[in-house]
Amino acid sequence: MFRDGWFYPGDIGLILGPRSLKLLGRADDLINIYGKKFTPEHFEERLRHVIGVEEFCVTEITDSAAIEQLCIALVLNNSEILEDIRDTITPVIASHLGAFLMVIILQIPRTPTGKPQRKKLNALISELQETV
Repeated sequence: MFRDGWFYPGDIGLILGPRSLKLLGRADDLINIYGKKFTPEHFEERLRHVIGVEEFCVTEITDSAAIEQLCIALVLNNSEILEDIRDTITPVIASHLGAFLMVIILQIPRTPTGKPQRKKLNALISELQETV
């Protein structure tokens, strides 16, 4: 955490002005898709406004060609139809990143404080893809 006398907490932020700092997230949570880096919360916030799914999480996974791909993990009720959700999400995501993957899971792994555990989620998604 300390390098050359400086403290590095691992957070990413913006200095908005004098005495004004906006925290964006953790450096190890950054998603890198086609060289574009962003916080998963960025897309989660945008998606929250367009889809009616209560529980979902944005992450990145590595496909079989070793290319990082955006993945949206969804916990769906019986009444929700995956293709309808895909049609709603595509205009929001495709304009920025093109193709994306959607996965249905039973539960998003979370810390005791409710923060998504993306590394555990990625392992779960990888397991699901191996069984398909």
